[in-house]
Amino acid sequence: MGVVVAIPMSGLSSANPAPRTNLVKNPGFEKGLKHWTPADGGRSIQLTTASRSGRQAARLTTRVAGVMSLRDRPNTVLNTPSGARYVASAWVRSTSPGLDVSLRIREVRQQKIPGTNVRVLVRKQTADLRLPDTRWHQLKLEYVPKPGNQLDLGIFAWNARRSSALIVDNVRLVAIGAAGPTQSPQPNEQPVPAPSAPPAKPSTEPAPPAPVPTTAPPEKPADPLPASSTLFGTSAEQGPGENWAQAVARRDRDLGRSNVLRVFYPGLPQAWPGRAGQVNRDVVVSFKADPQQIVAGKHDAQLRSWFAEAPKDRNVFWTYFHEPEDNIERGEFTAAQFRAAWQHLRVLADTAGNPQLKATLILMAWSTKQASGRNWRDYYPGTSVIDVLGWDAYNTAGAANSKTRRYAAPAEIYAGPAAIAKAESKPFGFAEWGSLLLPGDDGSRRAAWIRDSCAEIARLGATFATYFDSTVGGDFRLSDGPSKNALKEAISKSS
Repeated sequence: MGVVVAIPMSGLSSANPAPRTNLVKNPGFEKGLKHWTPADGGRSIQLTTASRSGRQAARLTTRVAGVMSLRDRPNTVLNTPSGARYVASAWVRSTSPGLDVSLRIREVRQQKIPGTNVRVLVRKQTADLRLPDTRWHQLKLEYVPKPGNQLDLGIFAWNARRSSALIVDNVRLVAIGAAGPTQSPQPNEQPVPAPSAPPAKPSTEPAPPAPVPTTAPPEKPADPLPASSTLFGTSAEQGPGENWAQAVARRDRDLGRSNVLRVFYPGLPQAWPGRAGQVNRDVVVSFKADPQQIVAGKHDAQLRSWFAEAPKDRNVFWTYFHEPEDNIERGEFTAAQFRAAWQHLRVLADTAGNPQLKATLILMAWSTKQASGRNWRDYYPGTSVIDVLGWDAYNTAGAANSKTRRYAAPAEIYAGPAAIAKAESKPFGFAEWGSLLLPGDDGSRRAAWIRDSCAEIARLGATFATYFDSTVGGDFRLSDGPSKNALKEAISKSS
């Protein structure tokens, strides 16, 4: 017997209801993976015969501990009629107990700006359950949208290990109270029973501000709404008279509390909690030390302790010596020494037995371009050493020394590094990204570029993207209202 976890629903007869048309295309995965996709990179969906009904079901796995995700594509409902209510349900089970699973409906609306359309989040609602065993369980919720919007249906697991899998079957979305798009009933699907409990309080998540138009928008991706499982965040820079905690609190007030923060240690990392632990969220944290000293074991005791004491309830994307390219070109150390130091550190990190520690190599996106004269592989210590590829990617077309200053199309900036990571079958993220504010821009044009960048980064499947909110190397800070609001939207949509 499976277990039903229902969000209470009202206005439905407790008598045997007539079967309603399931709006989900390919709800039992009998047509393979058609109409379904993982919501982010580093995750995959396969088919399995271990189904609840029918011949097969979807089996979600991940190469990076954290989130596993499955969503409909295209959206199941493209135009919600007035007065409609919907009931969503899905059957799930895990190969290991303790997995936190959510069934989610996300309501989005089309927003026109010159030259294109974007999708803007209106509201989302979830039914959540921690799976206590490996049996089948049903998640179910009722949702009341506004008319004229789209509904995005997804299933997520939040604390997945690389050894675990989530199996999904019999996904349903039915319209109640108003006619919706029709689709032939699917085999092996049962009508969703209607509990007589009082209605659940709907989510009150506010809609983010509308996108700011730009006079010459870059080319838009097909689905510009950032995937919720791409974590958007920033760095934090201490102002005059501020301590670290105050700087992070100010950043959170300005941009919203993100689920990831970029933390820099100029030398060896502080003992936990330190700066990285005080923020109480996922971190992309880097430290530096001479590679020859690393290989010689001079810092082994300190680093072994740091790895052993790292949190186990959040992702720690740890990096040794981010952006080493210029240091190597200046002759401070060689690429071979850098790679050897990484290999030594990975052995130390593995002794901690902490799956939340993700070895993350961070290079300049510039090093992937032919004009740099570099080969990014010179700095790559190997696929067995690195879990995640990170990139620092900037709008170099907006730099003060650029001949034609502009906000470059995001695909020019992010697509190349993303393609390399995917070719290596590695999850990836953007540890630094940003743009200077161009002359004559009150922030509106940069805000449009930020929205476009977040959409492209999410479309490419990045695991994280932390904006470089700093004055190092130029004033990249989001000091104007439009730019702040643009990034705040992306942060609010992050899982």
